[in-house]
Amino acid sequence: MSYEDWSYGKDGASLISRLLFEEATDINFYVGKAINPAHQNPDLSINFNIKMNLVQELSEALKKMGKRIKVSYFYGAITRQPDTGVQHLKYRE
Repeated sequence: MSYEDWSYGKDGASLISRLLFEEATDINFYVGKAINPAHQNPDLSINFNIKMNLVQELSEALKKMGKRIKVSYFYGAITRQPDTGVQHLKYRE
C-alpha cells in the first residue's frame, strides 16, 4: 500500500497512519502480553511474536522520523475493586 492509498482515506487504518506519521510527536504504545485463547488456534496465522516484532519495527521507524516513543508492556489481567469500580492493570515498562 502506498502513501497515496492511506493519506486521504477515511477508514481507521488510514486515520491512525496519518496521526502516527504526520501529526504525532510523542507516541505511547500500550502492548498487552497476555495469552489470548483466540490466538491458540493452529489454523490461524496469528503469532504472538509477530505482534511484538511489529511494535518494535514501528517504534524504530517512528524514532527515525524524530518521534519520541514509549512502549509499555502489560502482563496479567485488569482487576476491578468491588467498592469503587476502579480498574487496575498490572504492567511493566
